Amino acid sequence: MKVSTKLYGAVGTLALIGMTVAGTGIWYVRTLGEELNLATGKTAVKLDLVNATRARAWEMVGALYGMHVVANLNNPTEFDARARRWNAAFKRTGEQIGELRPLMDSEQARKDLARFESGVAEFGKVSADYIRLCRERKFEELADLETMVQGFAGLADEVLTDLKIRERQHLKDSQSRAESLRSQSLWVNIAMSLVLLGTVVLA
Repeated sequence: MKVSTKLYGAVGTLALIGMTVAGTGIWYVRTLGEELNLATGKTAVKLDLVNATRARAWEMVGALYGMHVVANLNNPTEFDARARRWNAAFKRTGEQIGELRPLMDSEQARKDLARFESGVAEFGKVSADYIRLCRERKFEELADLETMVQGFAGLADEVLTDLKIRERQHLKDSQSRAESLRSQSLWVNIAMSLVLLGTVVLA
């Protein structure tokens, strides 16, 4: 075989390997970027919002019970402060539900969020009565409402815990896929480098 023929063959092989390596690298980088974007840009944001919403739910429940205590102590200034705290937490909960809604990527997650949103709406009505009765110091009429408050606390804990567990699993899955892609990319680059080296030696 002529030297020129072997040279052309070697150059062609090297070019083919180079294009393959480049194409494979671009694909892996793009796919890895998508996984990282899913993990950091969506799943982590949802997880943060779920945790924040959970905190606001407990803040609302705590504010109600606090109003009961300070109303018993006949402390209107502290009562009003706790009422404002409840209002702020209730408002922020509604905002967080709105932020979570477009991020829900499964039918079950959307159902869970809708269930929680419905519970928050009902809890708002219950809380209005609870606050009024505390302000009027009609504590004997609070028993039924306290049962409803406890029901909301249970609902919030159940739904938001389920959402948190689901999003944590999504985050772990994304991290596992990203790690798998990094490993595959490394082995592909090693294999292509060996082929490239063998081509150069044989040429």
